[in-house]
Amino acid sequence: MSKIVVFIGSFDPIHAGHIECAQHALKKENVKKVVFLPNNQRRGKPNRASLALRARWISFSMPVYNHSGWITSDDNILCDTRECDYVVDILRDRSFCIVGLVGSDLCKPPKLIANEWIIVERDKYPIENALKFIDNKSVTIISRQDTKWQHLSSSLIKESAKLFKSNKAEFPRGIIHDDLMPYYEKQFLGETLSHTTIAHSRSFINEQDAFKITYLFPNDAKLCLTNLAGLQHSSAVQYFTLPRVLHTQENVIYFSILDGITVFDFVVSFINEQISEKQLETVLIHTFKLLQKMFFSKSTLFPHVFHCDPSSKNIIYNAEKFEFGLVDFENCKSLTDYTLTKQFYDRFLSSFEFYLRLEGFERDEHLLKLIENCEKKAFIESAPYLLIPKE
Repeated sequence: MSKIVVFIGSFDPIHAGHIECAQHALKKENVKKVVFLPNNQRRGKPNRASLALRARWISFSMPVYNHSGWITSDDNILCDTRECDYVVDILRDRSFCIVGLVGSDLCKPPKLIANEWIIVERDKYPIENALKFIDNKSVTIISRQDTKWQHLSSSLIKESAKLFKSNKAEFPRGIIHDDLMPYYEKQFLGETLSHTTIAHSRSFINEQDAFKITYLFPNDAKLCLTNLAGLQHSSAVQYFTLPRVLHTQENVIYFSILDGITVFDFVVSFINEQISEKQLETVLIHTFKLLQKMFFSKSTLFPHVFHCDPSSKNIIYNAEKFEFGLVDFENCKSLTDYTLTKQFYDRFLSSFEFYLRLEGFERDEHLLKLIENCEKKAFIESAPYLLIPKE
């Protein structure tokens, strides 16, 4: 019988100790996969980061799913963000042997009903401590001598983040993923997916509807204003509408609201059968053409400033006017060559699969191929206006 190891925890944040446990568990006989199941918030941990934010952090280390497609995928270590009990019931219905993965710091009987258990020995917590809570004879022990990172804990990492700025201690490489470091430096504050902002919200200022962004520090807000000014003097304004700054206040900026929906939400409308494939193709091809002209125009002179994260959630489509806008100016850079430019341009295409997976949509090869074909068609139509980089 194939075994699937179930690893339930907060993963707030995920760190090398979690990954190490999964890698050891995967080596056990007949183990097919290790699935991380992050808990939801509970009373005992009111300050736990939101599930969406923790899923973002986990996605730096492994694929994140919100459906059962991972069962037949090639991924061996992955995350499923659905309710833990629901996922376990699905696995049980499909006749998998459920193997629970816990640390020796277990302090009460686990809610998970597993066929077998793997216990990872942690510093200062004898194995006997966990065994008394597990009513099962089939137990495998991963010894402390076989591991490197079992002294770590998520709470310890969060505590060290609070001291990081003051003592300027260098954080050991390898404990958390490199892409998590900006959140660590942010001290894990706020619930936004961005590592330079604390909160995003609709608001009202100077008798106008506004989009309010609260940045971590005043300097982050100033950098955003600098980036926006750079874009306003770049080729971006030839192709995209940019919001106006309505008001600033230390680390807070109020932007005018661009009418429309994100290009990603437009794709979701297609998935929900609210628009036709032809409508989707028209919008995607036009969006790709705008990006191609903005990034690869024959008039391009390096270095130049562009929005460096043209993801499908950062481009706004106004169907009524057939206009496109850019939002999110936290990360803009001077692009100095075609290689760097292509890297930023490619984020638009790759963002679809990432966000679809993160928000629980099953992988749709037809849709992904359609999006890819739209890019190719756009390049054919835009070719006379582009300076194509040499291979």
